[in-house]
Amino acid sequence: MRKALVLFVLLFVSLFSVFSLISPENPFFENPARLFFYNQARTLGADVKFGFSPVLENEPYFSTPYLGAKAEFTSKYAQAGVSLDISFADRNKDQDTIYYNIYNNVKFNVGAAYGYKAIGGGFLLEAGAKLQRLNCPISCSTSPVLDFFNQALFAEYDRVQNSEYTNLKAGLGIEVAPVSFYVLVPSVMTYTDGNTNFDIKNTYEDLEVSLGYTSDRFGTRGRLRTLVFDAEATVSSVFEESERALDLAAAFTLQLSRDRNICFSGSYKGPLFDDSEAKTYYYGSLSYTAEKLVFTLEATVPADKAERSYFTFRTSLLF
Repeated sequence: MRKALVLFVLLFVSLFSVFSLISPENPFFENPARLFFYNQARTLGADVKFGFSPVLENEPYFSTPYLGAKAEFTSKYAQAGVSLDISFADRNKDQDTIYYNIYNNVKFNVGAAYGYKAIGGGFLLEAGAKLQRLNCPISCSTSPVLDFFNQALFAEYDRVQNSEYTNLKAGLGIEVAPVSFYVLVPSVMTYTDGNTNFDIKNTYEDLEVSLGYTSDRFGTRGRLRTLVFDAEATVSSVFEESERALDLAAAFTLQLSRDRNICFSGSYKGPLFDDSEAKTYYYGSLSYTAEKLVFTLEATVPADKAERSYFTFRTSLLF
């Protein structure tokens, strides 16, 4: 009964939120090689999200909220961005007041890509730090919403010691429409706690490869297709047996006009072989795009009841 309820919630949320899978207009890509093939009609993307992760049975829907914002600038061969991810943790309720530890992960990135015809490569340099506010009160009876935003956005944070880091990632891509193939090295070199870390073994063990299919948005005589299909298969930690995982994703897009569409997507992520300890998750989203504005609802539900589910509302602007 409980599994059926979880699947129903996932389906229900999915039927109502474009940044899933590999949308041609999505500027928030993890592999920097995608910049070379990116649709340059969009040079700025801004994204704001809010969600919750139920973990308590008595108050499941407000137990661990989170929010975030990010912006990404793109040019012909370069990109730069900034992101904030704020999460509430270690919930402790005392009568009509809830106390949280609030953590803010701040990240900056700059990258570049170049290529020739069907082959492109790129790098992305990330730098960030973690901030915190401990034992923050939120009133349940007077102004919980106001307290929530005041504590998360307008109060002063303390730096978490030795949380600063720098990471260099690299990618390679090949695109021969409608098929694409990408390789990502998530961490070529890192700098944390005053030390530079470079390990060939870690570099190839964490290797990520993906094979994608992207439908043509236009048919014969340049007519807009009503329904298009995209799909992608990704294997992460290819040479690390305990963490190797398979991610299968698919998206159906109903194109109402050139700048309006509805996109439904779903994905599965889990262990590739029996020796992998990767956890299994199911993801679903539905988004509505109206010119430069995108509204998205997302749901991520684990197969293991002990893991946490995530339900997110996202609003995005593409310029």
